Amino acid sequence: MIAQIEMKISAPIAKIKSSIDLGLFEGDRLNKLVLDDLGFFVVKGLIKSERCKELASLYANLYTSKSLVRSPRHSTEVKVDSNQEFEDVFRDESFTTLWNKLFNGNVGLSFVRLLSKSADSPSAVILHQDISYQYGDNEQYSLFLALSECHNLNGGLSLYPGTHKLGYLGDAGELESSVLPNDLTAVCPELNVGDVLLMNSNTWHFSQAYSQGHERLMLEAHIIDGLSPYAKNALSGSCNSEWKVEMNPVNREEVSFFKNSRSQRIKQLQSELDK
Repeated sequence: MIAQIEMKISAPIAKIKSSIDLGLFEGDRLNKLVLDDLGFFVVKGLIKSERCKELASLYANLYTSKSLVRSPRHSTEVKVDSNQEFEDVFRDESFTTLWNKLFNGNVGLSFVRLLSKSADSPSAVILHQDISYQYGDNEQYSLFLALSECHNLNGGLSLYPGTHKLGYLGDAGELESSVLPNDLTAVCPELNVGDVLLMNSNTWHFSQAYSQGHERLMLEAHIIDGLSPYAKNALSGSCNSEWKVEMNPVNREEVSFFKNSRSQRIKQLQSELDK
């Protein structure tokens, strides 16, 4: 008889719960210590609501005219890599204080995309970590600028605090929440227009299906060290690496470092089964 292999994860649950109950994960300025401890932080009202409404209107016009479309592989993703206006907002002076607290002020941008969830595309997003789909160093951040109200009912992000401490897990896909400590509960921060959710890319997170309310619309920027070979350009400080990789991780399905990887073999086998 084969012995059952078990996994046990311990975490400082009381400390995490206290931080959440006290609301330490949000404020009008980034608290880097809390970000490092919990794996996420919400900066309230960082961008003026008028600016966000302009971007939301731009998105609506481009989407209606079919200049922007949803990704066939990601139900909430809308690629905007060809539109500079969505990128320029991250150079707003309001971000200066935030950028100064990351990577010694050398902050690079990897990609920008929109994440939309509504009655037309209501699907939940599985529990996962973004680092599995990114490249380079372990310290990377997913930044979400709320262009609408975001909450549990319209599919707002839910995060398991502290799970970034587990790091990259060696694979990609849906994570198993039952391996986490029983008392570790997910947090769904309520975001108003102009709020920014900054998340360590190792943090386990998911979103519920849209059920009611306004369209949940967020502009995401992938934030990395400006000296990384994957930094497309600088949001702050220097962006001069001797090594440079020119690619957009959003298009990772079309571009790969691998000649024959696990995921490529699985896709090949699946295509053969589908014949």
